[in-house]
Amino acid sequence: MFLPFVYLFFASPQVSAKINESPHAQGRVHCESRGHCSRVHTQPKPRHYRGSFSSGPLDGSYFDRKKSLAHENLVADELKLPRFQRLDDIILAHPVLSIVPLETETFFVDDHVDPNRRYLQRWAYAYLVNLASDFKREVLSSKDYPKLKVTSLVRDLDYQLHSVKSAAKCREPETCSTHLTGASFDISFKNMSREQYKWMYERLSRERDLGVINAIHEPWSGCFHIFVLPPEDTTSVAPK
Repeated sequence: MFLPFVYLFFASPQVSAKINESPHAQGRVHCESRGHCSRVHTQPKPRHYRGSFSSGPLDGSYFDRKKSLAHENLVADELKLPRFQRLDDIILAHPVLSIVPLETETFFVDDHVDPNRRYLQRWAYAYLVNLASDFKREVLSSKDYPKLKVTSLVRDLDYQLHSVKSAAKCREPETCSTHLTGASFDISFKNMSREQYKWMYERLSRERDLGVINAIHEPWSGCFHIFVLPPEDTTSVAPK
């Protein structure tokens, strides 16, 4: 059974202090119809989230996907993950995030991804690297899909509201995209062979049931959305 490498890391006091100065640094966001956003503080659920994501099919109904995203947001709240509001906030956090290479032997990032948003939380990047490596090694590559295609990484709220065609528009906290945390990324399944798609579907389902990730099948964008949980012993997630 594959288990991803994980990292324990801490932000430097200087970086954490700068990010914490932002009035939007913590909490879930709520954006009204005109785009006015505020934080919504909720009482987090007890720490029993690992292994508690739905065990149903990844390609469930719209309501299944919405419920799954709401669960991701509850987990992100409990873990005190950030919600980046602006591109400047992501740039400020670059020192404590992992930069994602444009292309490696096992995956590549879509050209449309802004270089300043080509970042992930370190444990999410570690998961991506291992997933792509196993995919390359265990599945016969195809001419149309030679390696994993990453279509989205960290996002900020401004970008999510104005540039992304998605149901996760942050109109209420439960439907806010967890890409804002830096712990989510998308893998395109367009042009995958039947064998490649089957391998990825089964792999993500299995690791979701283990509590390593949550995965959502997004038919409108042709991708698997993957939210990666940090390791159990991560006591400080930066930026807060």
